[in-house]
Amino acid sequence: MQQKYYDKFVISRIWTSGNAEISDSGNDKLMDYLAKQRRARSGSLTPDAIHRRLVAVRLATGFKATDLAESASIKYTTFKSQEGSGSPSLRMLDFYWKAFQVDPNFILGGDFSRILPDTLEAILSHLDDPEAGTSDRAT
Repeated sequence: MQQKYYDKFVISRIWTSGNAEISDSGNDKLMDYLAKQRRARSGSLTPDAIHRRLVAVRLATGFKATDLAESASIKYTTFKSQEGSGSPSLRMLDFYWKAFQVDPNFILGGDFSRILPDTLEAILSHLDDPEAGTSDRAT
């Protein structure tokens, strides 16, 4: 089963989301640590926060949900249900870790300390800042 991850996704370590630099409040600087914490909703264990992080991770991969579900050996309807409810299975968490090095601690609690910087920037580009009053990007 692990070989299945490598066949399709290890090659995709280069994220397809574009520019790795994310501006904070329109400035041309990298987000500071606190802005990253706000976007990641660090410490929030609510289903809504987990849902937003799951969607952002999926969007950052650049793959369709159907392809991710198939590669994770999860039915598409189950995959979308888990993502929508903010209740990922261990299989989904394990898949994101093995295929994209997205730590389950990030998905479940917003702890981004073990995520590579380029990967983190790609994910955060799909999350809004809850304190900035912007509309939610991760849908």
